[in-house]
Amino acid sequence: MPTVAVIQGHAAAAGFTLALSHDYVFVRSDRGVLYMSEVDLGLPFPDYFSVLFRAKFGSVAARKLIPYTKEPINPVD
Repeated sequence: MPTVAVIQGHAAAAGFTLALSHDYVFVRSDRGVLYMSEVDLGLPFPDYFSVLFRAKFGSVAARKLIPYTKEPINPVD
């Protein structure tokens, strides 16, 4: 059974991970943001997030960009 995440505001840290755990993610275009606050704090990503991240993002560029950028990901991106 497919699962759906609907993000109406900010999904940071564990919220970002929870959103990625779903099959489909819908983000509100006017104020929804996905963000990994661990990057700002210099914290390492947990192993489970690294596995989830590789499974969800197919392109090498996306895998390199998202975990190391301090910029939030907007729905348009």
